[in-house]
Amino acid sequence: MPVVFIHGVATRQNDRYFQARLHRSVHMRRILFPALVKQPERVTVVEPFWGAVASSFLWEHASLPDDGVERFGGDEESTELLSEEFPLDGGGRDDTILSVARRSLVDAVDVMSAFSWQVAREEGDEADLVMLADFAADAVEYAIANPHPEWLGDVDNDDAFLGHLLREVERPAEPATREVFGGRPRLRSWLAESASRASDAPARITSTAVLRAARPAGHRAAATFLGDAMTYLRQREQHGAHGQIAAIVASGLEQAQAARTTDDPRTLVIAHSMGGNIVYDLLSHLRTDLSCDTLVTVGSQPGVFAELGLFPAVERPADPTVDRVPALTNVRHWINVFDPADVLAFAAERIFDGAEDFWYRTGKGLLKAHSSYFGRPSLYVRLAARLSEKTA
Repeated sequence: MPVVFIHGVATRQNDRYFQARLHRSVHMRRILFPALVKQPERVTVVEPFWGAVASSFLWEHASLPDDGVERFGGDEESTELLSEEFPLDGGGRDDTILSVARRSLVDAVDVMSAFSWQVAREEGDEADLVMLADFAADAVEYAIANPHPEWLGDVDNDDAFLGHLLREVERPAEPATREVFGGRPRLRSWLAESASRASDAPARITSTAVLRAARPAGHRAAATFLGDAMTYLRQREQHGAHGQIAAIVASGLEQAQAARTTDDPRTLVIAHSMGGNIVYDLLSHLRTDLSCDTLVTVGSQPGVFAELGLFPAVERPADPTVDRVPALTNVRHWINVFDPADVLAFAAERIFDGAEDFWYRTGKGLLKAHSSYFGRPSLYVRLAARLSEKTA
């Protein structure tokens, strides 16, 4: 099963990109692929990178606001708007993760995974990250099967919670060839550090100094988001399928199609954000000779692009209450995933025949939900279950 991952806007080849790619790769190979194919280590993954030919800024972001501009009037902005950005009750408590677990054990595992990944990335190597991904996969599966275990009522702090979860998740009858928790003391240390960082996070993100420091990065990301989308549309209008971005993504799809075998002729395409719009444009209009078995759009905007008339293949509905865009003939299944808190993610099934919408909670607020999907182990577990249904 060749897999194509198409990134979204504001993606550039920097340290953040390579870390996110490693994170995603480890979880795909340790969680997603084993549920779909017999030999997950042989899955071909193609990741066409189009960020290098996306937007550039002629005045090097001179349009971004800064604090040197004279105030127009009014009071200092409130920092209370970010109170839900990190949904924890931290502030130095020793039961931060436990409080999340009592609301949702899956969410607690995702939070631990996010922070422990940071620790492992700083202190470990790729083998350690694989071990951490193994634990995350097992822990998420346990949490889904046991959403409200009785033992949660018997622990009163994060340390006790982590110890009990490790014992519950560790499987006694593992094959001798797999050392599940060979680095268990180190894993336990990382998980404990993840709880400490989660506890301190709310105080860090709500300080005015941090918000002011983060504002330029937010403006830069927003400008690049808009710039990349408009650059793609301009390239398409001027060059069609030969536009640089369209050609790079199409080449990735071609590589995946060439890697198919008679034993497994399926192709899986996973597209984040603007990547979903690009691949829909290719499959519906620019390159209808391309195809895939399953298309997964995550935090994407094909629905709103269709409503705005931005897809040449989509006709204006005579009656929007009943008319739907015909299903793509070169795609067997289309799964569209969005977090209701992600303001850049949109539904699809009420516009496109063949699309199925599913909501998924990243656990982040309005500012970070859009970039958080692929950092959550539970996303891969749930995606594996949905894809298994489609391919059964």
